[in-house]
Amino acid sequence: MPIALITLAACAFSAQATERVFNDAQGDGNYDDARNWAGGAVPNGAIAVINGGRTAKLSTNVFSTTSELAELWVGNAGSPGYLRILKGGRVAVNGWLCVARFGGTSGLGTSGSTLTISGGEIMKYGDGKFVIADCNGVVGYVKQTGGDVTISTLGDSMLLANSTGTTAVYTMTGGTLTVASNYLVGAKGDGTMIQTAGEATVNGWLSLGRYKGGKGVYNLGGGTLTAFGTPSICVGEEGKGTFNLRGGVAKIGGVHLAQYPTAAGSEFNMTGGTLHVLSNTGIYQDHAGAFNISGGLLNMNGHDIKPLKAFRFSGGTILNAGKIAFSLVQSGGVLAPGNSAMVHTTTISGDYIQKAAGTLAIDILDIARYDTLVATGAAHFAGVIRVDLTNRRSVRLGDAFDIVNAASIDAGGLTWDLPVLSNGLGWDTSSFRKNGSIRVVEEPTSDMFLHTGEPDPAGPRKVESQ
Repeated sequence: MPIALITLAACAFSAQATERVFNDAQGDGNYDDARNWAGGAVPNGAIAVINGGRTAKLSTNVFSTTSELAELWVGNAGSPGYLRILKGGRVAVNGWLCVARFGGTSGLGTSGSTLTISGGEIMKYGDGKFVIADCNGVVGYVKQTGGDVTISTLGDSMLLANSTGTTAVYTMTGGTLTVASNYLVGAKGDGTMIQTAGEATVNGWLSLGRYKGGKGVYNLGGGTLTAFGTPSICVGEEGKGTFNLRGGVAKIGGVHLAQYPTAAGSEFNMTGGTLHVLSNTGIYQDHAGAFNISGGLLNMNGHDIKPLKAFRFSGGTILNAGKIAFSLVQSGGVLAPGNSAMVHTTTISGDYIQKAAGTLAIDILDIARYDTLVATGAAHFAGVIRVDLTNRRSVRLGDAFDIVNAASIDAGGLTWDLPVLSNGLGWDTSSFRKNGSIRVVEEPTSDMFLHTGEPDPAGPRKVESQ
């Protein structure tokens, strides 16, 4: 029976230990009442099983770090179970913690009024893993509105949808989730993580679509996600992955898209929120997939966007990129090499093509410190160059700023957004098309207009002195 053996091997197994089943004999759902457990004792050092459609509620700390469960199964053998960890409740599990273990549909909700240990906590350590939807086509849910979930197991610490045909959904609207090592969303089945608030920390790597056939989705709409692995987020490893950043903040080492051919079609989509890339891993891709940014802030912190099969930049802001290792088409949004806190140079390996809705933002601190865009190919401008000056008195007559360096510059459709200067000074952009520079000049009289060197469809613009 090789098929049966393969199926069983994918599911969680435990060391031999006594099983105690929650029977809710008192009808009040009180986890801490020995009368609600078969055998008349609250599990301690045993396997706690909650199924039969029953709901157990825990609001009392009945376990210490030396007195804990061998395992916890919420939903087992085709029979759903439900467990609620309330304020003051604490569960410590040394082995496997499974939600929807064999057959059936189960849900586990963690809630607490505070984000402290006393406000509700699940501690998972030892060799077993935290698995939602283990095998045999089960569906499992986790709903966290508060409290603290800590998974101390190393290796693949936490798995959503552990087997083919399983479905797992983790919804986080508050509290903290801390995973000591790797978090697999859609290990072999369909796994979804939905975070709209709270703090999630993954100290290993976050894999969306870990194995062939797995599908992993992470929707970040609020709160904070921090991932430290290298790469921190693998969007499509052997399976298909999708990361949707709609709000909140993600602080990661890097993004790896579509690692194997079976991950083709994986995508990282930014429509809002903030993504901080914090290591030299940067953003890179092996097989067919796409990185799409139409909103939000992508802060590369000086790191590189490496060769990608598809990179679509239609909105939002790309800030402080080191090297962009391909020709960049900017159909919208803002490309900012640096900001007022730290000027920077962004280098594009190839052409830079700015469409009408795109903006290049250049920050100038003084004559020695300002942003620069370098393109090894041609630079085509059809949108806006916006210049931001931190201190208007930091520039002087005759100062020149080489803000763009490219093999050639086409500025036929360019519009300038320039800061007004003091002390009777203005801007001259007439040399920009030749060498990518702008200069500080004496401002024209009130009867004259600033010479931009490029036709302006709206007519010449008057520059007023302060």
